[in-house]
Amino acid sequence: MVELNGWTLLLTDPPSFDVERISVNATGSRAALSGSRGVNVLQLPRRWGFGASFNDGKKTISCR
Repeated sequence: MVELNGWTLLLTDPPSFDVERISVNATGSRAALSGSRGVNVLQLPRRWGFGASFNDGKKTISCR
């Protein structure tokens, strides 16, 4: 589980290292989780609905 800008990301394949930094690409479609022992890239779901939010405004989203 990772917190990002008020959302809780539930990862289907969580990293096996401590996450020290989260970087999101310009389009908001991918995020990189990095730490001293590795990097994981995850795919964020598409934004849609009112205010272009994830999963119609839900605070918990699943990511691959």
